[in-house]
Amino acid sequence: MKISILSLLFIVSIISSFSVYGADCEFTFSIVKNDSVKLLNALALPHAESVLSEGSAYRVVFTDQSGKILLNESILVVFAIADIGSTEKTVSYFTTECNPNWNDMDMYHDASIIYHQDISHLFCDYNGVCDGKENYYSCKDCPSGSNDGICDLEQDGKCDLDCTLGDRDCRTLYNLRVTRIFSVKSLIVFAVLLVLLFIVTMIPPYFLKRRR
Repeated sequence: MKISILSLLFIVSIISSFSVYGADCEFTFSIVKNDSVKLLNALALPHAESVLSEGSAYRVVFTDQSGKILLNESILVVFAIADIGSTEKTVSYFTTECNPNWNDMDMYHDASIIYHQDISHLFCDYNGVCDGKENYYSCKDCPSGSNDGICDLEQDGKCDLDCTLGDRDCRTLYNLRVTRIFSVKSLIVFAVLLVLLFIVTMIPPYFLKRRR
């Protein structure tokens, strides 16, 4: 019983590490007509409704550690550019809801596998460090405010420097710092005024007494 409980806790920790916020995983591929494929980028993003591509000769298949198929979807691949015509190379995007049970990703052209990659730790390696392709939406290694290229806009007192248009937390922290600075400056000014007041009130009577 202890073993099963520990196993359950481990599974729960892994799943919780793969973002509780709901996220989509976006894959960017470079595909050549000769079936040469390269993964250009992989990024976790806030969840949104995705449009599935139907009738394509290309498919992306995700499997778990046991080889069970978790997702088998078409990917739109078009070797053409508007106003230019056909091309030998193209860039295609595939977006789907992230799944912590993913282990392998394969791309098929008809019945042939033209690309394979182990993605078991692509979006989260659970090492407690926010690095690689991990971000706030894909991994608990990247808490709010992390330097992960994602502006999460969580109001939690953590200034997210990835927010190019500004984060309310940054302004709040800035205001606190300014308040503290002005508080220190006010104390200094008050101390200087006390010294000047002492000089003005005490020094002239002292010199008057000496003259007498």
